[in-house]
Amino acid sequence: MWMTEDSDKINSDKIDDGRREKRHGVIKRAKIVVGKSVIDCAVVNVSTSGVRVRTGAVVVVPEHVVLRFSGGCAFVAQRRWSRGMEMGFVLNGPAPLTEHAALKALSAFEALPSNDLEAPIRILRDARFFDDPVLGQAAEEVEAAYARFKAILRARIALKPLEPND
Repeated sequence: MWMTEDSDKINSDKIDDGRREKRHGVIKRAKIVVGKSVIDCAVVNVSTSGVRVRTGAVVVVPEHVVLRFSGGCAFVAQRRWSRGMEMGFVLNGPAPLTEHAALKALSAFEALPSNDLEAPIRILRDARFFDDPVLGQAAEEVEAAYARFKAILRARIALKPLEPND
C-alpha cells in the first residue's frame, strides 16, 4: 500500500488511544518482584506515569509489586490491567532500597566531600573567575545541583538531615 501524508495521519490517529500521556517504545529488561518471588519481564513502552511489560508466560501478579529495572532503579508499582502476557503498571515512586543498595548508597554519601564545593568555588572567586557571568552562573548551578544531589541521596538512604555544624 502506498503511504501518503493523509494515510500516515489516519494511521497515527488509530494509534492514539485517548491517553493523556505519550508512550515511548522501549525494550528493557526488568523484574516484577512480589515478596521473594521474581518474574522476568520486558518493558515494552513507558510514559511519565507508567509502563507496559510483557512476561514470557501468562502469570498472575498481585495489584501492588516492585518493578526492578536492569539499570538498577526500582519502583513501587500498581497493576492497572493485564491481558495475556502483558500488564500495565502505574509507577507510584521509588521502591525502598535493598540492604545491599542502601549500603552502597551510604558508602557513596560518606565519600562526598563534607565541605561540598566550598573550597574550589572560593579559590575561583578569589581569582575573580566569576567576573565572567557565564562561568558565575555555571558555578551557582553546580552548587545548587550538588546540594540537591546530597539531599536526595540522604533521603533515599533515610539519613537524618545534617545538623548546621556537620
